[in-house]
Amino acid sequence: MRNRYEYEMLGFNFRLTDVMAAIGIATLGRMDEATRRRTSNAAYLSAHSQRSGDAVVKEGRTHVWHQYTIRLPHGVDRNEVAHRLGQAGIWDRRVLSPWRPPFPHISRPRLER
Repeated sequence: MRNRYEYEMLGFNFRLTDVMAAIGIATLGRMDEATRRRTSNAAYLSAHSQRSGDAVVKEGRTHVWHQYTIRLPHGVDRNEVAHRLGQAGIWDRRVLSPWRPPFPHISRPRLER
């Protein structure tokens, strides 16, 4: 910033405490290993499932697999799938409900398959 109250880029003011900043710095040292573990887990899941297609990754970049998304066909009971995953020792977290526009008054184009 060159002038007071004149902002040149979008940013955030998270106001980290010293303790939170120290934890974040320490965590950065383990990031590569955590990414390798997630990549290995994702490769295992992809090899042992009927999942079609992989994540789209831009050239020169890599996927960090902070989330492994499984899209179920219409009519498949996701609670049953979650139960079966749990029985196989695979933890799940159902983050999103079936897709719908976040604001009903705004029309969204239908997703093509």
